[in-house]
Formats: sequence, C-alpha cells, structure tokens
Amino acid sequence: MSLTVHIGLQLLDKQRLNLFIQQLEDDLLAVQQQSIAESHYHRIYFSKDAYAVYQGTKKLYEREIPSSTSIRFLTLTNPIHYNESGTIQKPGTMKISNHGKEHTLVFPFGSSRFYVKP
Repeated sequence: MSLTVHIGLQLLDKQRLNLFIQQLEDDLLAVQQQSIAESHYHRIYFSKDAYAVYQGTKKLYEREIPSSTSIRFLTLTNPIHYNESGTIQKPGTMKISNHGKEHTLVFPFGSSRFYVKP
C-alpha cells in the first residue's frame, strides 16, 4: 500500500513540475510577444516562492512556484528583461529542479525563443 502511495506522489510531483514549466514557457513567450507588440520594456522577477511579470514598473500578475520546485540562475540574471524588440537583454541559462529532476532553460543571444532541455 505504501509503495502505491509513494509512486502516486512521485507522479503527482512530476505532473506539477511539467505544468509549472509549461505555464512558465507560456508566460515567457507572452511577455516576449507583448514587448514587441506594445513597444514596452517587460521583465520577469523570480523570488523563492513566486515569479511576477512587470511592464515597466507596473506589476501585471504573479504566479506561484510549487514548494517542491527550485530555480537556480546559472548564467542568466534575475530578473529576466525583454526590450521593446522582444530581445532578452542578458542571455543565459537557468535550472528548474524538483526531487532530482532537472530541466535547463536556455535563453540564446538575439530575439529568438528560449528552449527547454530536459
């Protein structure tokens, strides 16, 4: 019985991580597109338990980071800035971890999209 519960919790954590990464991907793409469409500077600021999206100094919304998930900035800096042309100001990488599972988000030079490496 305990094995079933343990496996069930592992699957739930994996699903939460996948949903979180998908939501973060959607938010990052939306922010990049908004920067281009609205010709405004946008940034995403990460704290320990949430990330918030700003347009200039105005906070647009905030999303919770699951308690079992951690984010480490490797060569990317916090906050992530997109200029009016949709280009990230300081490219780099960050890692998202959850119970030993890691995903790397890579933000390359230029206005191209970021990508996720499992």
